[in-house]
Amino acid sequence: MVIGLVVTPWAAISRRKIVLSTEKWEVTNELEVTGNFSEGNRLNLTISCGRYWFAEPRTDEFQFPHLPVYVSIVDPKGGKTNFTAIFAQVPNTEALQFFIAKPTSNDEGLTIEEDNLVAKKNETVYCGAISGIVNYNGVYRAVVSHVGIPTPPAILRVYKQLIKMDYPHLFVIPIGGTLIVSGAALSIRATKRHKHKRQRRNRK
Repeated sequence: MVIGLVVTPWAAISRRKIVLSTEKWEVTNELEVTGNFSEGNRLNLTISCGRYWFAEPRTDEFQFPHLPVYVSIVDPKGGKTNFTAIFAQVPNTEALQFFIAKPTSNDEGLTIEEDNLVAKKNETVYCGAISGIVNYNGVYRAVVSHVGIPTPPAILRVYKQLIKMDYPHLFVIPIGGTLIVSGAALSIRATKRHKHKRQRRNRK
């Protein structure tokens, strides 16, 4: 019965997201890329470093050479979800690669998924990707600020992913239910049997 009580709720809440399809828009040497989304789609933005992008010195927040790049995801209603994308210097080279993203504000046009949150320090959270679930139908714009970078990104790509929730362990629920019912029945039977034996001993 205990096993059934454990596995049944676990099977009911255990879930994963499956990507059904992907659509992509990209631009070169531009600060902005747009895509048409429907509510519930996942938006994912990737940035390829532009020319003359170099790391800055270490800071209290990031103890390695890095470059912050400021990004806004603008929703169809004009709201913004802002990120600071951190590019880290590849060891023994001057090349930069995306490392982590820090959400800095959100006007609710984008919902950041829990499984995209990779770290938290005090009240600051960090994401493994510039990504989220869109909350409105319409055109979303991904805009990279020119502040702090000498040239536009080499490539900006925004992906639209159609996803669905999958519950891969639902088949366990009937098994768990059977274990709970069987365990409860055995417990009741054992309790009655024990009570009956005690009554017989008392009569003696």
